Amino acid sequence: MMDFADSLTFQERERGQRLYRLFAWLNPVSVTCLMDNVLILYGIRNGLDDAALAALASFPYLAMPLMFLGRPLISRFGNSRAMAVSWFVRYLFALIMLPAPWFAVRGQPGWAAAAILAGAFGLFAWRSVGMVSSMPMLGDLTTARERGRLISGNWLRYSVMSLAMTLLVVFGMRRWSSTGLYQGLILLGCAVGFWASYVLSRIPESRQPGESARQPVSDALRTVWVQPRRRRLLFAWAAGLTAVMLVNPFAMIALKNGYGVPDHTALFFSLLYLAGGLMAALILGVVADHTGPRPLLILDALGLVAVSLFWSLAPGTAHGLVIGAAFVAGGFCAAGINISLAHYFLSTVPERDRVGVGLFMNMLSGAAAGLAGSLFGGTVLRLLRLAVADGMPIYNLYFRLVLAILLVLLLVIVRLERLQEWRIQRVVGLFFSFRDLRTLFALNQLSRAVSPTAEVAHAGRLGEIGSRLSEEALLQALESARLSVRGAALSALRQIEFGPRTVETLITELSRSEHTTAWMAAEILGEHGCREAIPALRQALETEDVFLRGKCMIALARLGDVPSYRRLAAEFVATRNPRILIQGAEALVRTGDRAYLPLLLQRAAAPELSGAVRDALLDAIAEFCGQGELFYLFLRRSTGVTDPAKLLAAFADVAGPLVLPPAVRGRLADAVAGPQAETRLRQIVEACCRRSQSVNAEAVQIFLRAAPDTPLGSKLAYCLMLCLESA
Repeated sequence: MMDFADSLTFQERERGQRLYRLFAWLNPVSVTCLMDNVLILYGIRNGLDDAALAALASFPYLAMPLMFLGRPLISRFGNSRAMAVSWFVRYLFALIMLPAPWFAVRGQPGWAAAAILAGAFGLFAWRSVGMVSSMPMLGDLTTARERGRLISGNWLRYSVMSLAMTLLVVFGMRRWSSTGLYQGLILLGCAVGFWASYVLSRIPESRQPGESARQPVSDALRTVWVQPRRRRLLFAWAAGLTAVMLVNPFAMIALKNGYGVPDHTALFFSLLYLAGGLMAALILGVVADHTGPRPLLILDALGLVAVSLFWSLAPGTAHGLVIGAAFVAGGFCAAGINISLAHYFLSTVPERDRVGVGLFMNMLSGAAAGLAGSLFGGTVLRLLRLAVADGMPIYNLYFRLVLAILLVLLLVIVRLERLQEWRIQRVVGLFFSFRDLRTLFALNQLSRAVSPTAEVAHAGRLGEIGSRLSEEALLQALESARLSVRGAALSALRQIEFGPRTVETLITELSRSEHTTAWMAAEILGEHGCREAIPALRQALETEDVFLRGKCMIALARLGDVPSYRRLAAEFVATRNPRILIQGAEALVRTGDRAYLPLLLQRAAAPELSGAVRDALLDAIAEFCGQGELFYLFLRRSTGVTDPAKLLAAFADVAGPLVLPPAVRGRLADAVAGPQAETRLRQIVEACCRRSQSVNAEAVQIFLRAAPDTPLGSKLAYCLMLCLESA
């Protein structure tokens, strides 16, 4: 018995994950060479009948009851070494399959079948022994936040390498069609498998898996059966594996024996199957930690129902495109079911129970799937072959029977206890929403960010996408000590629709982040119409942070807080701070109360204002009067212009005939060129007021009467005249 630490350090978990990822790259090389569709094709080439092929396809599940042998190995040698020993022995057994072609060519098909079946069963039996260590190892190497990502990442690596290896095998089979190629694949698979065994032996582990393995078997069995959640998981696990067993291996048999395609063509469709698994790993790695495993499991089971429906109606002539889609869907659903079951298991079973509970889950569910494949599948195919002519009709009838079974299995899966998860309809909508999928990809990148620069970049990407799915992660980013990260998170929140929790966080931000990012929180609360923030915004008007105070003024006006309007006006009149003056003007404009227009005009006419501040006030006034676009054009054309004649020409370019008929234009030209220009300008503006039908005319007259000695200047006078423009 070996001694281990109570838990792994962060560095040990990182090293263990790196080694496990290397194992995840190596393992599919052996699997592609020795298992799955290559093994079925090897059996067909060496003369195995449908019943033997069904048994061969079911060995991965029939061998699972032997997992109980892995438990004492873990208890004695530790989790990693127990899995390494099992992996080494399984490839020793795989070598037994090598002489099968020699028996076949010597007229001994029974010995050929025996070699393949014995070697394959040993291969899968010791795989089952080692699989006991898999779940505890993943749980030991991960935390709850990264678990779904690592599981899906391993499926992704498995799918990529399997895809690449299968592609090489397809090319090999197109060039060499002899059984010698299969024997070479067996040797290659075993060699890489021995390497993978060595990698497994170096993975660090804590004491938890060994202690879990030493728990009494009866306790594990009792917890599986007595606790409703675990009992339902057991049934759902068995249902999921049985569904995969009854559909996918028999789809390959139907393709090969029903349509009679060559080996390399069959393996091409196997590539599509692996591509479906790759897609599942990519997508589920992004969405699983958000949606929860149960909805994904249900959808994948429904997908297998659809695949079975296709094969039950498949025509007698092969149509490559449709069959390819069926294989992609089958691979996607198989990978999705396995990923979701593993995720659900690790999310609901604590560390101390994982070895024993995982043992029984895999044993019983694997036995159910294996028996379904070997007994039901093999027997049904044999009987159908006696009753129906050769070809696709046999497999059409088989899949029609399977379809009825799948609907029952689906009901078992649906009864799985809910966790914190999305509704099925929402998950379906997610797969049709490119924006939401992009959001989840960005969220995963944000969770893996190791620098403030990366956090800022990913938060900015979330803002660009603008999906509400990012709300939780952005709230977490607001806890960052880095101002740049909090600012990026707030900028992103501005772009999405958020809920009450975010409103509460933003309100807290008003008081917590004075002189930093509180002004952004005030701006967002106003833009999103969060009226529950009004008391906090009123209180923040007392702050010394002038930027925050100005944003609070605008936010209160946006929210229509009428009791605050007098306070906003008083602040605008009293301030000498240019920022408060500009933002106070915007706030008064947003109130929509024309009673404040004379006040705005009065401040805009103050001689002490700089040109930029006066332009900002005039722009706000023009916006208030509904002539913002005209005034913007005027400002753009008059920027830097000091010559009175050129300034008038810029005004004439944008003013309409109602405010600037030829007679008025002539008077203005005389006024700006002659003496007493200021007096004559005022007289022209007053005359325009009396003639104007604009709703702003009264406010302009009030301003002119209240400030008889205030010099207007050409720019202010022109702005007043533009405010009088009306249809």
